[in-house]
Amino acid sequence: AELGEAVAFEALVREAREEVGVDIAPDALRFLHVTHRNHGTLAYFGLYFEATQWSGEPAIMEPEKCGALEWVSPAALPENTVPFTRDMLTQHWPNGAAFAEWGW
Repeated sequence: AELGEAVAFEALVREAREEVGVDIAPDALRFLHVTHRNHGTLAYFGLYFEATQWSGEPAIMEPEKCGALEWVSPAALPENTVPFTRDMLTQHWPNGAAFAEWGW
């Protein structure tokens, strides 16, 4: 979230527009999962949501930060998938776990 964004939904809506060029209404978001991640000297909370609808066609809006944009099955993730995202998509989300810890 950036300064002035009151809730996670605002940050997600902004990031979806900036990074993949789609518009998502906050009421089209459903909370899925939170991961508390350890990165050595820093800890993060990763929030995961499902967008049930959006407008616009997903596209790479920041090509300097992204090499590809693909729809893939969680069972067939690319090799370079971020490890904590892979963990959530393959271990926790399929089992309905709303919370996990990673890297502790």
